[in-house]
Amino acid sequence: MTQENVEVIEAAKALVRNVKDEAKKEIDKMSEDLLSARKFLEDEVFKMHEKIDKVAKECQTHQKKSNDGGASGGQGTSFSPLKVPKPDMYNGTRNATLVENFLFGLEQYFEAMGVDEDAARISNAPTFLRESAQLWWRRKHHEREKGICDLNTWDQFKTELRKQFVPHNADSEAKAKLRRLRHTGTISDYIKEFTTTLLEIDDVADQDALFYFKDGLKEWARVEIDRRNVKTLDEAIAAAESIVDYSNRPRRPLTNKTGVERAPVKRLDGGPKFERSFQKKDTSKPPPKPCFICDGPHWTRECPSRKAINALVAEMGPKIDEPSQGELGSIRRLSTLKEMLTGAESKEQGLLFMKLMINDEKNLGLIDTGASHNFLDVKEAERIGITYTPEKGTIKTVNAKPEQIAGTAKTLKPSR
Repeated sequence: MTQENVEVIEAAKALVRNVKDEAKKEIDKMSEDLLSARKFLEDEVFKMHEKIDKVAKECQTHQKKSNDGGASGGQGTSFSPLKVPKPDMYNGTRNATLVENFLFGLEQYFEAMGVDEDAARISNAPTFLRESAQLWWRRKHHEREKGICDLNTWDQFKTELRKQFVPHNADSEAKAKLRRLRHTGTISDYIKEFTTTLLEIDDVADQDALFYFKDGLKEWARVEIDRRNVKTLDEAIAAAESIVDYSNRPRRPLTNKTGVERAPVKRLDGGPKFERSFQKKDTSKPPPKPCFICDGPHWTRECPSRKAINALVAEMGPKIDEPSQGELGSIRRLSTLKEMLTGAESKEQGLLFMKLMINDEKNLGLIDTGASHNFLDVKEAERIGITYTPEKGTIKTVNAKPEQIAGTAKTLKPSR
C-alpha cells in the first residue's frame, strides 16, 4: 500500500513539473509577443508624431505665406489653391522619349503634390498606366506579393519600367537617325525634327551636332550657314531660322501664250507634267488670216495637213547637202506640198495617204509623223517582189499590242 502511494505521489509531481514547464513556455512566448507589439506601437506612434510635426510645420508655412500675401495684396484678397495638372497616361509604347517624358512628368507631379515617400509614389504611379503598361504592372504586382520581385523604391520602379519599355538600342537608332536626317521640306520642319532627335541622345558633342546639322541641310542653306561662320549649334539654328526659303513659296498658276491654263498632274514616273484644261479665256476670236498651208479658215496650228509637212521635211531633209540652199529647198518643198495637198483636201478630216513608188510599183502610203521607220505588209512585199533579210524584233502602235516583224529591207527607198 505504501509503495503504491509513493508511485502516485511521484507521478503527480512529474505531472506538476510538466504543467509548470508548459506554463512557463507560454508565459515566455506571451512576453515576447507583448514586447514585439509594444515596440511596433511605439514605432507607429513615433512615425505618427513625425507626420504630425511635419504637417504642423507645413500648415505654419502655408499660413505664413498666406498672411504675407494678404498683407501685400490688401484686405479682401482671396487666394485659390494651385491646381496641378495630371501627367499623360502611358500605354506601353516602346519609345525612349515617351518613357522618359512619362517618368519626368510623374516626378514633377509628385513634387508639386508633396508626395516624397517612395511607397506612396509606387502605389500612385500605376494609376497612370494603360494597355500593355498596365499588364506589365499586374505581373510585377503579383511577383511582389509572392516575394519574387523586390520593388520597394522609386528608383527601382523607374529602372524596371525602362528595362521593359525602352529599346536596348534606342541610343544607336537615334544617332543613326540623326546622321540620316535630311532637309527636304521647310527649314523650320528640319530644325524641329533635328532638335527632337538630338534630345534623344545623351552624349553628343556640340561640334558633332553642328556637323550633322549642316550636313543635312540643302546645298544653298549650307553655303549660307558657312558664309556666316557660325561656331556653335545654337548659332547655326538661329542663322538657319533667319534664312528666307523662296523654294517653298506657292507658285502662280501657269498659262501659255494662247490663254489656256495648264494644271499639274501626276505622271506615272513620279515627275510633274501638265495637261490642258481646255478652258480658254476667249474662244470667239477668229483667226487673223487664212492658213498659209491650205488657205483654210482656221489657225495654222489646227491645219489637218500640218502633219504631212513634218513627215515630208523629215524624209527629204537629208537630201539637201549644201547649207546655203537649205532655205530655198524648204520653200520649194513647202510650195510643192501645198500644191499637192490643196487639191486633195476634202471637207471631212480623215487619214492622210500619199502616192508612192515602191520597187517600180504604185502604192498608197499612210503618213504617220511619229513612226520611226517605213513599214510594209509582208504579203504586199511578196506581191511586188521585195527581198528582205529575216530579223527578230517587234513593233508597237498606239492602242495595240506589240507584233513580231518578218525582216528588214535596208536598200529599198520609196519615192513619189
